[in-house]
Amino acid sequence: MPRQRSSPSNASKDEIPRSEDPQLAQNVQDRLAHWVTSAPEDYDLANLYDKALPLPVLLLHLYRDLLRFYERHLGMSQSRVMLLHELMHTGEINQTELAQRLGMETALMTRFAKQMEASGLLSRRVDPRDNRFTLMTLTSAGQQVFQEMMVFSRKFEVQLVEGLSSDEQGNMRQALIHIQEKFSHLKDLE
Repeated sequence: MPRQRSSPSNASKDEIPRSEDPQLAQNVQDRLAHWVTSAPEDYDLANLYDKALPLPVLLLHLYRDLLRFYERHLGMSQSRVMLLHELMHTGEINQTELAQRLGMETALMTRFAKQMEASGLLSRRVDPRDNRFTLMTLTSAGQQVFQEMMVFSRKFEVQLVEGLSSDEQGNMRQALIHIQEKFSHLKDLE
């Protein structure tokens, strides 16, 4: 029997607020119910909301804050920053392949590439081996912007870790690398 829709003001701590899409809400609720029933015995679900945020949620909040900070200070979206970073490390690359590497739709990649080409950050040319493809590479101006972004990132990092010992900084870096590696190997959490 489906649960009655409840408003956030009278929802209990263990009830998930419903979205406007009942099927989506049910799918989310079913998946979360699986996790609740398979939680370790010592996991106190009753006080879940009274505890510190779970690490994945904390990382999502940090990621969101970092994106906003970078966009505000660099004047460039995360997607464009990733595009510059990838081009800096790969050199000339097929535009479609770059879109796949970044998990981006090809139409969006084309739009970004045209805008960044107009800004003088990258150049594009038809692949001489196959004129169906477009090759992209950073211009010297794009390389300069990337270098400036790296300097900015290093200065920002110094401010973020101020007050942590070098051992604590190293441990934090190793922990984040470990989490990233574990995450890349997860296929499905069921």
